[in-house]
Amino acid sequence: MDSSDPMENMERDRSFSFKESLHAGDLEPGYKEKYAMLQDRLSAMLQQTHVGATAWVWHIASILDWLEVRADYDPYDYSHDPQAPWPNSFIVQDMVQAFAMMAMFFPNLEVTKLVTMFVNSDSCEEFRNSRIFDVKERSKVRPDRRTRTSYKFRPKEFWKEWKEFYDKDTDRFWAEVYPMKWSLAVRPIVAELYKAGVIGPANLQPNSEVVSGMATANKEPHRPDKLDLFVNYEDQYGNFNQKFPPSYVPPSSWPHVLPRAKSFAAKHPDARFALLRLWSAPHYYPLMVGPMNRGMTSFLDSLNRSWEFKFVPKDMPGSEFSIHHSTELRLNILKKKFGDKVMNRGDLILVMGDDEKDLFKFCTAVTFALQTKPWLREIDLWKSFVNVDLEFIEGLDEHWLE
Repeated sequence: MDSSDPMENMERDRSFSFKESLHAGDLEPGYKEKYAMLQDRLSAMLQQTHVGATAWVWHIASILDWLEVRADYDPYDYSHDPQAPWPNSFIVQDMVQAFAMMAMFFPNLEVTKLVTMFVNSDSCEEFRNSRIFDVKERSKVRPDRRTRTSYKFRPKEFWKEWKEFYDKDTDRFWAEVYPMKWSLAVRPIVAELYKAGVIGPANLQPNSEVVSGMATANKEPHRPDKLDLFVNYEDQYGNFNQKFPPSYVPPSSWPHVLPRAKSFAAKHPDARFALLRLWSAPHYYPLMVGPMNRGMTSFLDSLNRSWEFKFVPKDMPGSEFSIHHSTELRLNILKKKFGDKVMNRGDLILVMGDDEKDLFKFCTAVTFALQTKPWLREIDLWKSFVNVDLEFIEGLDEHWLE
């Protein structure tokens, strides 16, 4: 520790605290328990004392060699560039974790034998019998969470009830007549996000001319009986002129998964695929918002209190691009290695392999690249489908491919 870079220690330690807050604010019913089960078994696996065959060690070494990433960086080589995934001192730990996460889904490979044995042990009976490995059954159930669509791309009809209620030119104070059914939905969610540390009080006058958004409650077609929190970020007074960079790409222009998978399968008869989804909570992405930029994420709740997000809220105009661009930037670092076998659509990454062995190599490399420094992003295995064929992807409901 004395010889390590202080900034690296701070970033690494901070990432664990951030992840604790991020997952505490995940309000998808039952997901915290699923995540805890996965982390418990993964941690137990990584703490096992391994003896015997070392094929997995040489496999990891070969991937690092292929990626031209060293396992023995000097502590003072640590890159202070926030966009740079390496050099860092935790390359080996991060690669071993990526290997273990992916190896669970490739039981037919010799190199994954130790992981397969652990998953098949008595201590993993509940985990082994969970739907994380039953991809067909898991794919039939849509996650019980709101969609990621930001304010910018919501259809106008979605805000119809809000428009009928809110009139900025009326003399009445909107918070005094805020619908009780909306408040009963909004306030518990705001409280949970605050308790988790995802949002905090904004040092802003509680006025819609100063605060960027306003909280409301609404339902979506796939959850017709459940009101959820949505933030209306309409720029009512022209005070929040959000400019998008020239590189901005709307979701309608993102590459589609199925055509790419079909094209690849046509050239590779033994092709196998993985759909890796980055973890995010229903209401925000695990992307930090700097203190100076949090005004754009601010909102008023049903009691006219000012709040601001510390992580990118999904309702923020253009939030989709934030996650799409950050994921693309990380994958592009290894573009020459990945070639046309890896692509992303927002927070969904399609990985393609000539066969199982090839897919495992690419999945491990992609997982490593995304999860290493700054150690905030995670592959959500409960919403990913690893080592599947083209027929499986073709049978997926459209929401899994968005």
